Amino acid sequence: MIAAEIERCAGIDVGKQRLAVCIMVGPLAGEPRVEYREFGTVNAELEQLRQWLEAEGVTHVVMESTGPYWQPVFNVLEDKVKVYLAKPADVKNRKGHKTDKQDSWWLAHLLRHSMIRPSFVPPRGLRELRDLTRRRRKMIGVASSERNRVDKILQHANVKLSNALSDIFGVSGQLMLEALLEGKAPPEQIAEFAQRSARRKIPEIIAALEGHRMNEHHRRMIRYSLEHWRFLEEHILELDAQIVAKIEALGYTSQWQLLQTVPAIQANTAATVLAEIGPDMGQFEDPKHLSSWAGVVGALLSSAEDRNTVSGARLGGAERKAKTEAYLSSYAPSGQAGNSGAFAGFGWRSGQAQTERWEGVGGKEGEGKREDNAGICVDCRIYFSEDANWGEWRGKEMGPVAAVPDAARKGGGSAEALTPQFALGNQA
Repeated sequence: MIAAEIERCAGIDVGKQRLAVCIMVGPLAGEPRVEYREFGTVNAELEQLRQWLEAEGVTHVVMESTGPYWQPVFNVLEDKVKVYLAKPADVKNRKGHKTDKQDSWWLAHLLRHSMIRPSFVPPRGLRELRDLTRRRRKMIGVASSERNRVDKILQHANVKLSNALSDIFGVSGQLMLEALLEGKAPPEQIAEFAQRSARRKIPEIIAALEGHRMNEHHRRMIRYSLEHWRFLEEHILELDAQIVAKIEALGYTSQWQLLQTVPAIQANTAATVLAEIGPDMGQFEDPKHLSSWAGVVGALLSSAEDRNTVSGARLGGAERKAKTEAYLSSYAPSGQAGNSGAFAGFGWRSGQAQTERWEGVGGKEGEGKREDNAGICVDCRIYFSEDANWGEWRGKEMGPVAAVPDAARKGGGSAEALTPQFALGNQA
C-alpha cells in the first residue's frame, strides 16, 4: 500500500467554462474526507474557490496543463497554496472512468500519495519575460512569411530577381523593388541600383528583369506585404526594448550579461535562455533532466524485451523551439572555424536564402554532409533528426545559430556528453 504524504490537498479538473474540484482532508494514517464542488471560470467564482480551499486548510492543489485554461486558476491560487501543474499523460485516468468528477478525485488521490511530478512553472516576472521573447520569435516568423510572399508574387510576375540576388531584402534588393513598384525604369536602369559586390551580378539582374509581366495588381499586393513587413520590423524593435527593460526590472542584468560572454550568444539569445530556463538551475535535478525538458533527448519506454523511444518532437510541445534554443545556448561553443563538432541526432542545413553558405562544408540545401571537420555554420538553421542519420531531415526548424559546440563530435555522444558548461544561478 502506498502511504499518504499530504494531509490536505485538492484536485481540479480544468475546463474552459467549468471546474470540477475534489478535496481530500484527513490524517495520513486514515481515510480522508472527500468533498466535491463545481465552479465557473469567471473571476468571482475563482475567488469563491480560493476561499473554500483556504477554509478547508488545503495546502496543495494539482491540475492538468490543459491548453491555456489552467492559467486563470493558477493566477488566483499561486500566492495562497502550492500549485502542482501535471502533464496530462502522467495523470491519465483509467478508460471508462473519464468524468470530470472522477478525474478531479483521481488527481487529488495521486497528489495525496505524492505520485505526481510537477511541471516547471517559472515565477510571474519570468513568465512575462517569456511572453515577450516568444512573441518576438513569432513576429520574426511572420515577417519571414511576408518576405517569402513578396518573392512568390515576383515569381508570378516573371521577375526572377531572387535568382540573381541572395537576399532581395538587402540594400540592393529593396532599391530595385522600389523601382519595380514605380513601374517606369527599364531593367538596365533598375540593375544600376546594385550596391558593392552585387554590381558583379548586373548582367544576371538585367536578364532576371527583362520581359517581366508585372502589372498593377502585382504591385498592389507587394505594397501590402512591404507595409506589413515594415510594421513588423518596428514592432520587433519595440519588443527588443521591452525585453531589455523587463530583464533590468527583474534584476537579471548580471546573468544576462554573463550569458553574452559565451561565444555565439548575443543579447536576444541570452534573453531567451533567461526566459525559458531561468537564472536558477535548481529546478532541474541534473543536466539529463534539463535535456529531457528541452526536448533534445527522447523518453525511453521499456517493458520486458520492448524498448521504445518517444521522440523529442512529441515531448516538447508548442514552445519546443524556444526551449531548444535556450538549451543549446547553455553550451560553450569553441568558436573556431574548422574545429567544431556536431550534436548527436542533429544535422545542419543551410538557410532558405543562402543555400550554400557553409564554412568547411560544401552542401546544397536539404542534403547535409557528414564531415569530421564541420566548421562553423554561417546563416544556417538547425533541424532535429530522430537519429544520427545526416542524410535525412525530419523535425522542426529551430532558428538561426552561429556555431556548433564541441560536445558529441562527429555525430557521436550521448546525454552525458550534452551537459551544460556553466550554471547561471551561482554566477551573479
